[in-house]
Amino acid sequence: MIQQLKIFARQYKRFLSGRLGKIAEINRKYAHPRLAVKKSTSLVLLMLRLYLLFLVGLLIYKFIITLNGK
Repeated sequence: MIQQLKIFARQYKRFLSGRLGKIAEINRKYAHPRLAVKKSTSLVLLMLRLYLLFLVGLLIYKFIITLNGK
């Protein structure tokens, strides 16, 4: 049983190390954006992010209110 666990752990480690290397390579490749963005576009994207955070906050608030109401 212990021998099987060691074999499994070794194979899992080999599988995981190969995947982590690939993920790190992809992260290095796309670390910096390659597109030039206008300031107006950046502003609109920032506003959309803030709006999304606001909506998520409302959902969480509604969920808490609903739980406390029952």
